[in-house]
Amino acid sequence: MEPYDICIIGSGPAGLAALSAIREDYSIDMLSDTQIQRASTFIRKNKKNRKKSKRICVIDPNSQWLDQWEKNFNTLDISFLRSPTLAHCSYFDKNALLAYAFTEGREDELLESGCSEIKSLKSTIKPHVGLWKLPSNKLFIDFSRNMAESLRHDYIQGRVVDIEKREVDGNASMYHIVSNNDRHETISAKSVILATGAVGRPIVPKALEQVSNQSPIFHWTDLERALATLDKKKHSKRRVMVMGGGLTAVQTAQKIVRMFEQKSVNSSVTLCSRKKLVERHFDIPVKWFDERESNLHQSQFFHETAKERLKALRAARGGGTVPPIYHQRLRKMEEDGRIEIKVGDISIANENEDHSSFTIHLTGDEKEKIEVDAIILACGLEPDYLAHPLVQKIQNQWPVESRGGFPIISEDLRWTENMYVVGGLASLAVGPDAANLMGISRAAETVANALSCKAWLREEKSNVLVNPFAAFLDDTDVSSDEESD
Repeated sequence: MEPYDICIIGSGPAGLAALSAIREDYSIDMLSDTQIQRASTFIRKNKKNRKKSKRICVIDPNSQWLDQWEKNFNTLDISFLRSPTLAHCSYFDKNALLAYAFTEGREDELLESGCSEIKSLKSTIKPHVGLWKLPSNKLFIDFSRNMAESLRHDYIQGRVVDIEKREVDGNASMYHIVSNNDRHETISAKSVILATGAVGRPIVPKALEQVSNQSPIFHWTDLERALATLDKKKHSKRRVMVMGGGLTAVQTAQKIVRMFEQKSVNSSVTLCSRKKLVERHFDIPVKWFDERESNLHQSQFFHETAKERLKALRAARGGGTVPPIYHQRLRKMEEDGRIEIKVGDISIANENEDHSSFTIHLTGDEKEKIEVDAIILACGLEPDYLAHPLVQKIQNQWPVESRGGFPIISEDLRWTENMYVVGGLASLAVGPDAANLMGISRAAETVANALSCKAWLREEKSNVLVNPFAAFLDDTDVSSDEESD
C-alpha cells in the first residue's frame, strides 16, 4: 500500500479539527469579503497547477466520526453542548455551524442559555446573531459528520496498538502504525497526529480505594451496568450516591432520577460534592476565549515554565463547575424532593457483609451517615498521559519530559519528528482550553502550519505566511494606516 502523508489517530472533535485544518486551503475568517471572492476564483483557476493533494487516513476503534462522543452524550441524555455555536471543528468558517443550522431549517436546535448576556461578552462576536447560543448535540454531530464527508480522507476502523519508525525501501524513515482490526493491518505514514481525547485515570475518593472489587462502585460511563445491577437486588428502595462537583456529576444524578421515575422505582438519589457547586457558563474563565483578552493570556501562558503553566491550567479549571441552566434544574429537583445534595468529604465507607451496600460517613458542616446501594463516580480524571497504552509505547520509544501528568511538547505541538499532538494531551503547550472545541481548533491550525499544509500561502524564499491574493487588491483594500504613511 502506498504510504500516507498523514495519519490522524482519533476520530473525535480533535481529529476532525486537524483534518479540517489540513484540508481547507484557507479560512475566510482571515480575509475580507472581497478577498474571499478573489481567493476562491484564484484556487478554482489554479487547481490543476497545485501539487498533488496529501493522502490522509484516520484510525479509530469506532465505526464513524464522533461515535464515542455521541455514546457519552447519549449515556447521560445530554441534549445540548456546553460550548457555544461558534465553537466547532471547521477551520474554514467560524459561522459554519450556525449557517448549517439555518440552511437545514434547524434553528430551533439552538438554545439561548444566557451566556450572551455575560457582560464581558456582550460586545464580542455579534451575540445577537446567535453565535453564543448552544447547539443541540444532534445538530453538532450531523454538522461534523457532514463536514467530514467533504474532506477527502480514508477512514480505517481499528485500534492502534503499536507504532514504530523505520526506513522504507532505503528512503526516508516513516511511521508504521499497527491497527488491531479484523485484518490486523499495518499502514505507513510520513507524519502522525495524536488526537486521542482525554487521557487520565478516573479520580476515586481515598475512602473508596480500599473497598472490595465486588462492591457496587461504578464510573459514570458504565451507568447502564450500574442500574442493571441494582435491578437485580431485592431491596424495596434503590439508594444511589453520585460523587462529583462538576457538570458531569450533575447530569449523571439527573439521568438516574429520570430513569427511576420512568420505571416508577422507589428510590433516593444523592449528589455528593466536596465543596459547594460553582455556577459558571463555561468550564474555563471567559478571558481565555474573549478575543479582546485571549491573545494576551495565551502569550503569557506560552512564556511561562512548565511548572507555572501547570499552575495556570489548574487555576483556570478550578475544579468542577455547573452552567446556570443545569444548576437551576438541579435546585428545582432538590426543592421537589427528587434529589438530595450533600457537601463534604467521605471519611469512611463501610461495606456490608455481602458487599452489596455501603454506610458512608460524610464529614462537612454536619457529620452524618448515609446508607447507599451503589456509588457512581463522576469526579473527573487525574491527568496521566501514560494511562493510554499507545501513548505509553510512544513515550518508551521517544521519551519526553512531563509535568503533572502532561507531556512537555514543543511550541508547534511536536512530540518528536513528524509526530504531533492535539486535544487535552497538548494542554501544557496550548493552554487551559486545549481539550475544548476552541482550543482544539487553534491547536489543529498550529499543526497544519507545522506540516507545511499552507505552504502555498508563503512567499518564495520566505517562511512567513502572507496573503497570496495581495496582487489582486485594489486601493480600497489598503488599510488606513498604510494610507497615512
